[in-house]
Amino acid sequence: MDWILGLLPLLVFAACPLMMVFCFFGMRKMDCSTESAPATSAATVSAQNLSATEQIAALQTQLSQLQFDQMAIARQIDDLAASATDPASVGNGTAAAVPAGSSL
Repeated sequence: MDWILGLLPLLVFAACPLMMVFCFFGMRKMDCSTESAPATSAATVSAQNLSATEQIAALQTQLSQLQFDQMAIARQIDDLAASATDPASVGNGTAAAVPAGSSL
């Protein structure tokens, strides 16, 4: 029983490096799995052997969706900024929308 108590400080001291090794290999394994993930949607559009006009139409649809998403995110940012200064203005649509061509 005394030998267990004698090893306790060593185990406590070794716990951090052992966890670092465990996390290293866990993250390394996770990194490998993301490399085999499907290609981005823009690359997928061109890889589908579509005609040029079909590719343009698909990319314009994606662009429209991204612009819509950007405006929604801008509204959320404006709502959060407004809530930091005036909690009564959150969610009532007072936040200004960002034009489609602008970036955040």
